[in-house]
Amino acid sequence: MMCRPEKGCNDREALISFLNEAQVLHLAIAAPGNVPYIVPLNYVYDDGCFYIHSATEGRKISLLRQNRLTGFAISKQLRIRVHEDNPCATGTSYKSVIGKAEALFTDNSGNKSRILNMLLAKYTGSLPVEYKEKVLNRLLIIKLKILEMAFKVDLR
Repeated sequence: MMCRPEKGCNDREALISFLNEAQVLHLAIAAPGNVPYIVPLNYVYDDGCFYIHSATEGRKISLLRQNRLTGFAISKQLRIRVHEDNPCATGTSYKSVIGKAEALFTDNSGNKSRILNMLLAKYTGSLPVEYKEKVLNRLLIIKLKILEMAFKVDLR
């Protein structure tokens, strides 16, 4: 349940636009002892899921193989609203998304190439390229299947 429901936004077009424009997804993963491990990642949003790329080994991958349930957050600060007469009324205009997802791994070379090209287009504006199988074998694409998501906006 959202703490400030008046800031909730159900505008799907605005949500998708925000997800395509935002740059960093913070992924929360459970580490042993229920200690959170949070990783900032580049991502793309496609067909209701987030996609990230990764090396085939490492702490993130090891933890996701133990527990595929994750949390995520994406936010963008738009501006600080300063109230000189009342500093306690100072606030932030923002857009944010938080939610839960299940991490799924893909070994499909065609899907890896498609996602890598989407990432390249988003972050560099470059045109699609063909990847050698050797390159594709050295990385994983992780699909974050969204289980729940809340979009909040404060444009004041």
